[in-house]
Amino acid sequence: MVKFFGVKRDRMARLLAVADAGATSITVDSTLDWAVGDELYIAPSTIQMDYSEYKTITAVDNGVITLDSALAYYHFGKDVATDDLYNGVDIRTEVILLTRNIRI
Repeated sequence: MVKFFGVKRDRMARLLAVADAGATSITVDSTLDWAVGDELYIAPSTIQMDYSEYKTITAVDNGVITLDSALAYYHFGKDVATDDLYNGVDIRTEVILLTRNIRI
């Protein structure tokens, strides 16, 4: 039998501001426990399904996350949820934490 243990972490956020192509930082909720060295997946926010990106966090400051390289694509963000505008769907770009802290 194998058991895995790790600290629970916030795994998903939505952008709280637009992130243009060429940007080196993104803005997410400041209460996240994400840290330098964590790896992220940034989902596409256009019809182009291959406009997703993988980045590593190099700095975190009150919800502003500095990335290891510039974004190649535009990612939609807004400081409030957009579900009231789009029939219950929040269309802000999702940012997923890929890093896990499991101890075996």
